[in-house]
Amino acid sequence: MIALLVRRTLFLIPVLLGGSAIVFFLIHSAPGDPIDALMGMYASPEAREALRIKYGLNDPLLAQYFRWLGLVLQGDWGMSIQQRVPVLPLVLEKFWITILLTSAASLFAAIVGISAGIISAVKQNSWIDHLILILSVFALSMPPYWLGLIAIFVFSVQLGWLPTGGLYSFSGQMELFDVLKHLIMPAIVAGLTPAAIIARVTRAAMLEVLKLDFMTALRAKGLRERTIVLGHAFRNALPTVVSMTGLQIGYLILGAALFVEIIFSWPGLGLEIYKSVVGRDMPMMLGLVLFSTFIFVVLNLAVDIIYRVINPRVREA
Repeated sequence: MIALLVRRTLFLIPVLLGGSAIVFFLIHSAPGDPIDALMGMYASPEAREALRIKYGLNDPLLAQYFRWLGLVLQGDWGMSIQQRVPVLPLVLEKFWITILLTSAASLFAAIVGISAGIISAVKQNSWIDHLILILSVFALSMPPYWLGLIAIFVFSVQLGWLPTGGLYSFSGQMELFDVLKHLIMPAIVAGLTPAAIIARVTRAAMLEVLKLDFMTALRAKGLRERTIVLGHAFRNALPTVVSMTGLQIGYLILGAALFVEIIFSWPGLGLEIYKSVVGRDMPMMLGLVLFSTFIFVVLNLAVDIIYRVINPRVREA
């Protein structure tokens, strides 16, 4: 296990370096000028040139990349062009807000997806199984931003049950109950697609185990059906379920959270990425993408380790 950790940790280095280089050159190749976003189209040429020199935008791209990479390795992620604050502290601040949303969405997706998958497998070809499959197809087909708009219209505008967005109310007091009220809709909307995928994977894994001969032997011994399903069938299907759940959590951080945070004005990494793209804030874009990539790779490493721990066959191999 120690050797695995060392190998996978060393593997992170080329992945992050390659990802940072690709993102850096893609961002700088995109149309638009960050100076225009910052100063406007009608700023004087002298002021524009001074700002370009300040941020090193006149240097060749390769020189800009290596200068940026050297500063990143020293812990200096640069200054946000728009907000005039250091990038790294702002990224860490937004990260914990995104983690709050992602954790709630992941918990919802895991509980609903695993429960629905087990029920669907046990009740194979029944009306419950068909209903779960139909709902999972619906959740997979509907994009998160569309579901978010529908949820706001129904539960906020029409019924008035939940706030339309944000992290807390404008009262200025960040109370726990108030934050939870603002968290419900974004977490459910972000977690619907992962829940549908987890449900389908859990159903397939459970069906594969339930058809094995030792399931018949357990029933012949007189064990209760609940013990057979949860204690034996689900335990054997768990490695597949854990692997898919980990991938879906990564999807939440890099994908669904972006759209959901924009729709619900949730002040996390996703909303910050959107604002930095619109404002052509290159240091902030680079910092956010690099940090998100790092989190995703570390999460994959954690899932791989958990998979080996709960799967004796892989661990022994």
